[in-house]
Amino acid sequence: MPGTHGRPLPREAFDAWAGPRGALFAASPQEVIERILWEHELLGHDRYLAQIGLGGLPFEATAGSFELLATEVLPVVRREIDRSTAAPDLAILGG
Repeated sequence: MPGTHGRPLPREAFDAWAGPRGALFAASPQEVIERILWEHELLGHDRYLAQIGLGGLPFEATAGSFELLATEVLPVVRREIDRSTAAPDLAILGG
């Protein structure tokens, strides 16, 4: 695992960064979806910047990560955010 200044990142630090509220999204597609949506709820952001390929991953793993992000994660995140920010139904509000 890469660290700072060419030193390995201690396992405890990696685990903290990759934990449920950490900044490193090294998880299953569903876990990444949940974390992006949690951050959106917390911060209201409308952009997500992903850096894929840290740590010298082979090309196949990096490409696979991009594919999972594009095909499994982003469609669900977009759908859920669109659903949560849609205008309220006036019939429900008695309008």
